[in-house]
Amino acid sequence: MTSPSTVPLDSLLLGLHESRPTPTTPTNPKCGNRQPKGGFVQQWWTEPRREAWADLRAAEWGRGALWFLLLLWMLALVCVVITIPIITSLAVVDVSACRPDGSFSPYTGYSFWDFSGFFQITLPFGSLTFTQAKVIDIAWDLAVGRVGQSILAYYSWNAFSSYVWSSMDTGPVTYDTFFTVYLEDEASLRSTAKMIRDFSTRRGLRSKLAMTFIIITMVYVLAWPTLASAMTGYTSASEAFVIDNYQNLISFSSFTPVAYVIHDGWRLNLTGNHLVSYIESTSSYKEPMMMIGSTPGATSCSAYPSLSDPCSLAQNVSEYVARHGFLGLDANGAVNDIETRLMGTTLRPALNISAFYLDPLGPYSGNNWTDPRVNRQPYSNSSNMVFTIVDSNDTYTIGYIVDKGSCQALGAYQWGFSFLQLFIGVLLMFFWTMAMWLMWLMAHKELEQRNGIEIPGKYKAVLDLATALNQELSSIGEAPNSLTNKQLRHRIETQLDEGRVKTDTPFPIARYSFRTNLWGWIKKEKWWLVLLLICGPCVAGPTAPIFIGVLAALAIGRTRKSRVLMIVCGLVIATPPTIVVPLA
Repeated sequence: MTSPSTVPLDSLLLGLHESRPTPTTPTNPKCGNRQPKGGFVQQWWTEPRREAWADLRAAEWGRGALWFLLLLWMLALVCVVITIPIITSLAVVDVSACRPDGSFSPYTGYSFWDFSGFFQITLPFGSLTFTQAKVIDIAWDLAVGRVGQSILAYYSWNAFSSYVWSSMDTGPVTYDTFFTVYLEDEASLRSTAKMIRDFSTRRGLRSKLAMTFIIITMVYVLAWPTLASAMTGYTSASEAFVIDNYQNLISFSSFTPVAYVIHDGWRLNLTGNHLVSYIESTSSYKEPMMMIGSTPGATSCSAYPSLSDPCSLAQNVSEYVARHGFLGLDANGAVNDIETRLMGTTLRPALNISAFYLDPLGPYSGNNWTDPRVNRQPYSNSSNMVFTIVDSNDTYTIGYIVDKGSCQALGAYQWGFSFLQLFIGVLLMFFWTMAMWLMWLMAHKELEQRNGIEIPGKYKAVLDLATALNQELSSIGEAPNSLTNKQLRHRIETQLDEGRVKTDTPFPIARYSFRTNLWGWIKKEKWWLVLLLICGPCVAGPTAPIFIGVLAALAIGRTRKSRVLMIVCGLVIATPPTIVVPLA
């Protein structure tokens, strides 16, 4: 058994250069070892410049560009996988009481990872007409679904054909397998079923993992248009409404949680039982959403010297109860008959202020206040939350809001994605890309070691299949041209055991070991790789030329002097010019 090959990985990873002799500087035998004139310039500029220029001219820029695009594509997929969960976890600006399934809930805490949203459009966009939403959806199905399927099939079959051809020296494949890989170039239910049958019961490839992946990929390519269509869709835009005490539908955004009640508000030139609401104008939510068991969606603001300003009133009442407590009581539960001040007004005894629920993490004081008469904290239970409508003194309990709330269609449409399906789709695309690249890579490296055996295209595959069919039928005494198609099918299934197509290569079998080659390349380039990692933070911003210089040195440079010059060029480009101002 042949041991794994250890061909260097230099030209493999970036594909920018071929094996070539290292540039050398010609020497004059008459000079011996004497340093030539201008030796310093020769050593540190002329030779590195010449070697770097030779490396740049010999680089395979077209192949390198393809590797760069592959790397860019994989980085983009990784970035999407990382950023989508982050963006969804921070998406609080458009949090609405209308859930993706059309139900109403005034509580936040909806998780994009909840399986109930698998078939819901959880990432909607825009305000569209039905026609606009339909056009976008059809365009997506055509461009991403159908065209995407063709692209997936093209690259998948390129990898399949390379791997199957490199594997056929260890054993033949059936006619159906050969036909599917080299003559069909697309996935179908029939071809997938035949491949499963051949790999499991007849003639497979040398790697069970590769066969499994080929089958999974064929199913993936076949299902891609359905997957792409399922992850998107359009839905009717809706808004949350609540029926008020007078049977009117009121937008939920008009409701605001109540923080305090000033029962003797006339002492401040306000009405009795004056409601002090949370500050709706500074809310980070478009509706008064509640965290489950915790804070409503409101933030604090600076105090203003005006009682009529709700922001000023709420802030100052919060400071007042922090100093003097609630209900006009002192620490013993008696009337707090002391002189107090609230925004310039002298008050005696203290104001009679109560609350419903005060968030312990919110902007207003009083959640931990203990009623001295019963030794309980009445304002720490979130189920006591009460809402009011802006410019109204009516109150509504959280139970009433939940019972009377609903989502009403607005007549507009939104197009978007199912978060879970989008996330799974991107993950599958990343794994497909990695697996296709590894399969294609290992097959091509093995074929290169056999002097670059050509992978058959369609016309060559027709000839190879016809040759194998003629030879096998002749071996059982049949004349191929005299048989009907039905007779051929019967002979192939019963007498030829689905047929045999193999390669007749005179070259010895050479197995390529990705792990061995990768480890050897890492050991060879370890210090340059360390330098690349150190310069990783320079990839963005004005210092990017430094990272590019190190990357170019690793990918293109073949000599130490050439690499050093490329890095120096990156440093020079990244260094800002210094303007020297002469002193007067």
